[in-house]
Amino acid sequence: MAQKLFTLQLPDELLEVLGWPESEIPARIRELLVMELLRQDRLSESTAAELLGLDRWQLLDLMGRSRVPAIQMSSREMRSEVAGARRQSP
Repeated sequence: MAQKLFTLQLPDELLEVLGWPESEIPARIRELLVMELLRQDRLSESTAAELLGLDRWQLLDLMGRSRVPAIQMSSREMRSEVAGARRQSP
């Protein structure tokens, strides 16, 4: 996968608030960006995992810590799924 390199300047005050070790900043910013794109449904979970070098379970763990829903359904879709599951259970 082709990559671009960007230089980003962040104020010291922001870095203090984040509390991240300097060596982790690029990876953390990448995670934040990927999680936000997942939240907006602009990336698939498989693409997100590939971009971050994670397996499915690691991605789901990161999504949970980042409060990104693993299932994005409207309440109508959710009710339909639950109703279907109830009909199928003995």
